Amino acid sequence: MKLSKLYLYLGLTLIGLLSFIPSGCCSGGPISGGLADFSDPRAPKVIDSDNIRKFSLRFKYIGGIAKPAVENDCPPFPAGNYLLEAVRKGDTAHFMLSCDRQDTATPLVFQKDLPVEALLDLQGIIRKYNLPAINGSSLRNSALGTSLSFEVLYDTDERLSVYAEGGVSTLPHGWCGTDVFLEFFLKKLDAEGLLVPPLYSCIYSCSSRQNGFLYSLELETDRNLPGKQAIFKEILPQRTADNPFGGEQAVKQVAVPKEKLEAIETIIAKYRMRDWKDLPYRKNLDDNTDFISIVFNCSDGNNICLDSDQELPPEYKEAFEAVYQALTEAEKAALTQLKQ
Repeated sequence: MKLSKLYLYLGLTLIGLLSFIPSGCCSGGPISGGLADFSDPRAPKVIDSDNIRKFSLRFKYIGGIAKPAVENDCPPFPAGNYLLEAVRKGDTAHFMLSCDRQDTATPLVFQKDLPVEALLDLQGIIRKYNLPAINGSSLRNSALGTSLSFEVLYDTDERLSVYAEGGVSTLPHGWCGTDVFLEFFLKKLDAEGLLVPPLYSCIYSCSSRQNGFLYSLELETDRNLPGKQAIFKEILPQRTADNPFGGEQAVKQVAVPKEKLEAIETIIAKYRMRDWKDLPYRKNLDDNTDFISIVFNCSDGNNICLDSDQELPPEYKEAFEAVYQALTEAEKAALTQLKQ
């Protein structure tokens, strides 16, 4: 009996001591489903200056932004980690957009020096949505879907910041949405329509109107390989005495770094080859020239099929040659690595 009373006394004492421990001190983050508020109540809700010194917005998309289908509209933005930056440099402003997409080895980067007035246009968005009203907000929870870090520094040393990590509930009421700034940067950088899902494969085929199929070069993502790699394939006709125009095809393939496939995206963007999709065919064709076909397969299914019989712009020859060189250089780099 005395022993039972002793255990009861010790238990009550322990509970009393634990009641003085601050809640959450044994955990580095919010309890599952809970919302942790680290907001700064002293952050000013009015910013006097309109002169941005530095603008920075980091955010993450789990999936592409759902946008209504509009003719000539760019496809949904790809999932990945984004960084938008603008920095004042005297009479100019350096704008930069970086997107590190999922399942890619190298990020897409667009940047340009613009007149300093572009920063006033950027400040116009901040004023339009009264973002100083949510200055200092910093919310986190254990859910997934939101990752946002927004910071603006002004010439008066005033600072505007918003941080959110977790679920959608961590975004403060009054936040305008990241797509507002993303579309603004794309327009300023002349990159509309260039921020697209990763390229899955590129197929370059050449044939003669007299002799038929000549060769095909292909670079394709291979998720079965370790690391971020791709497969280069060269397909040649297997001509025989019985079939001089080619029978079974001989295939040569080798693993290459995935950066070689993503380098072709730069060529597509440089020549805006996406705009050449579905162009009509020329009426007068030259029977003495080789027929070239290029197919770009994107991971979202939005593919581009081009060939030399279409009414393409004059620079298409230069663009086609750039794609061919990128494919052959990918093979050379892989073969050199194998010899070492």
